Amino acid sequence: MKHFSFYHLVLLIALVVPASLLSQTIPSSSGIRPRIGLYGGVNINEHSANFSGLPGTPSCCPEYQSGSGLGPTFGLLYELPLTSQILLSLRGGFASTGGTLTANELTTVESNGVAVPMNIQHSIALTKTEIGVTGLFGWRLSDQLYAIGGLNAGYVLTASFFQKEQLSDETLQGTFENGSRIRHEFTGDVPNAASIQTAVQAGIGYELPLNREGSLLAVPEVTFSYALIPVTSEVPWKTHTVRAGIALKYSPVQHLNPPNLPPNNPDVPPQPPTPEIVASVTAHGLNKSGVESNVVQLEVEEFTSTDRRPLLNYIFFESASAEIPDRYQRISEDQTEKFETDNLYGLGKLSDHYQLLNIIGSRLRTMPNSSVRLIGTNANVGEETNNRALSLQRAESIRNYLHEIWGIDEKRLIVESRDLPSVASNATDADGQAENRRVEIVADNPAIVEPILLHDTVRQPTPPVVRFRPTVNSELGIRQWRVSVMQDGHILKRISGEGAIPEYIDWQVDLEKESIPRAPGQMFYTLQIEDETGKITETSPEAIRVEQITIYNKRRERLADVEVERYGLILFDFDQATLNDRHLAILKDIAKRVRPEATVVVRGYTDRTGDPARNQVLALDRAKKVAAQLDLPESQITVESSSTPPYDNAFPEGRFYSRTVIIEVRNPIREGDSG
Repeated sequence: MKHFSFYHLVLLIALVVPASLLSQTIPSSSGIRPRIGLYGGVNINEHSANFSGLPGTPSCCPEYQSGSGLGPTFGLLYELPLTSQILLSLRGGFASTGGTLTANELTTVESNGVAVPMNIQHSIALTKTEIGVTGLFGWRLSDQLYAIGGLNAGYVLTASFFQKEQLSDETLQGTFENGSRIRHEFTGDVPNAASIQTAVQAGIGYELPLNREGSLLAVPEVTFSYALIPVTSEVPWKTHTVRAGIALKYSPVQHLNPPNLPPNNPDVPPQPPTPEIVASVTAHGLNKSGVESNVVQLEVEEFTSTDRRPLLNYIFFESASAEIPDRYQRISEDQTEKFETDNLYGLGKLSDHYQLLNIIGSRLRTMPNSSVRLIGTNANVGEETNNRALSLQRAESIRNYLHEIWGIDEKRLIVESRDLPSVASNATDADGQAENRRVEIVADNPAIVEPILLHDTVRQPTPPVVRFRPTVNSELGIRQWRVSVMQDGHILKRISGEGAIPEYIDWQVDLEKESIPRAPGQMFYTLQIEDETGKITETSPEAIRVEQITIYNKRRERLADVEVERYGLILFDFDQATLNDRHLAILKDIAKRVRPEATVVVRGYTDRTGDPARNQVLALDRAKKVAAQLDLPESQITVESSSTPPYDNAFPEGRFYSRTVIIEVRNPIREGDSG
C-alpha cells in the first residue's frame, strides 16, 4: 500500500514553483526566447537490491542483488534560457521504471541414490509506472552540445510484482515438492511501496536544427537518474535509470504588440520611443590580390595535391616550466607501431608540429645510425635568468619521452643547455621571451627533420576570402556581435566579438579548410547584435550560391585540370629575407618539378611582431628572393604578400610558422597522367 505524505507534496511544490517564478522574472524583451516541446524515449532500468524476499511473501531465494528492464518514457517540456550559456528546463511526463530481479541458486538433490546438481531460478518481476516533474539546469558546451543536471520527483501510479521460483531449463529432471517445476508463484502490490520517487539526474543533448531559422530542433538526449528513495520501505531496493531518446523543441516567434496610444491629455508629454537596433550585413569577395567585389557565388574546386610541410624543430615551454605542454601530442609505447605521418592530413593547422616528438621518434627508430642534439634554452629574464638548470631539465624531458616511449638509446640523444638560443628572438618582448623558452632538435642526418610529404585532395575556394560589411545603428551601444554562416542546418563558420563592430569582418575560407562548404546549393549568413540592455536582433538570412567542381566531374567532362603542389619555407632569421641552406635545398628540388606549362605562385607572410607596414615589405622581399632563386620566366610566376598571418599567433609555434614563404606549383594534368 502506498502512502502519500504532506512532506512529499511539499517536495513536489518546492521543485515546480521556483522554476515558474523564475520564468516570470525574465522579461520577454530580453531577446532570449523560451522553448516548448515534447520528449520520448526508452528507459533502461537497472535495479540494485539486497534482500531475500518481500515481506509476507514466501521465498527461498538466498539473496536478490540486481536486475534490469526496459520501459517507455514521454512527456512535455518547457525551457527558458537564462543566458546564452545557461538554461532552465522543466519537464513533466510518464515513465515506466520496472524490471526483473533474478538470482540463481545452485544446489543438489538426491535421485535414485545419486546427487544431482540443480539450478533454481528465482525472479521478481516489478511493474512500476509513475508521473512526475523534472527540474534541470543546462550548460552549453558548444554551439549544439549541452549538459544538463537536476532533480526528478515522481508520483508512483502502479507498483506490483510477480514472483516465482523455477527449475532451470538446463535441468530436465526433477520437480519441487508440489510436483511442479515452478513454485512460490505470487502476485500483488509491492508492500509499503513508496508513493514518491526522487532521483538526481544528469546527461547530455545535441541540438539538430530542422529549419533554417533554428526555431525547430530535434535533440537526441542521454541521461542517467540515480534513485534517492527505495521502491519500498521494507527492503533495500532501488531503481536507477539510463534514458535514451529524442526531444522536439520549438521556439515560438515573438510578435511585438502595437504600442498603447497615449491618453488624450495634452498636459502629459508622450513617452519616448523604445530604442531599436537597426542592423544589416552584406557579403563581398576578396581575390588573391586583395581586390573586393560583390560575391554572389562561392566556387569550390577539387585538385589532387602534394603538400610538403616543413618541420619546425623546436618544442616550446611555459614560463619557468620544464613540463612538455599538453598541446604536444604524446602516445603510449603500444601506439608507436601504428604511428604514420600519412594520417596527419586534415587534422587542422599545426597538427604536424604538435606531432613533432612522434615524427622525430619514428624517424630515429627507422634510422638507427642517426642521433640528435637536444639543446634546452630559456628566456633569461625573471625566474629564468641564468637558469641553465631549467634549460637542461627541458632538454631531458624531451630525451626521456624519446627514450621511454620510442625506445631510442640515450647515447643517441645528446642533451645540452644554454641561456638564450643561438638565434634568439627579442628578449624584451613577451612574444620573444615565449619563443626563447624552447628545446631545439638538431639532427646529424637532415632526413630526421626534413619536411613531411602528404598526398590528398584539396578543395580550393574562389574567392579565397569572404568579407562581411555590417551596418549597425544601436542607440544603446553594442555589447557583443556574431556573424554566422550555415549550410543545410550546420554551422560552417562563426566570427564573434565584443564592443563596437569593425568596419568589415573577413572569413579566410582558403586558410580554414574545415569550414569550406562541402555540398552544392546555397549557404546563408546572418548578423546577430546584442545591445547593452541584453536585447538581441538578428538579420534575415542572406544566401550565397555554392558550386562544387569535383575531380570526378572534371575527368568525366574532360575539363582542364591541374595538380597542386605546395611547399613551405620557414626559419627565416628575424627581420631578414636571406635564404639559408635548408631553403636552397628545397628550392632546388622544387625547380626540377615545375613543368614548362606550369604556373607558380610565391606568397610571403609574416607574424604579428613589429610594425605591420614593415612586415608587409618584409613578406614581399622574402617572396621575391624565393622567386629569383627559382629562376622562372616572369610569365610563369606570380609574387605576392599577405598581411594576414596564416597561423594562430597566440603561441610561439604559430608565429614561427607564419614567418614563411608558400610556393604553390600548378602543373596541368596531361593525357595519360595517373589520377
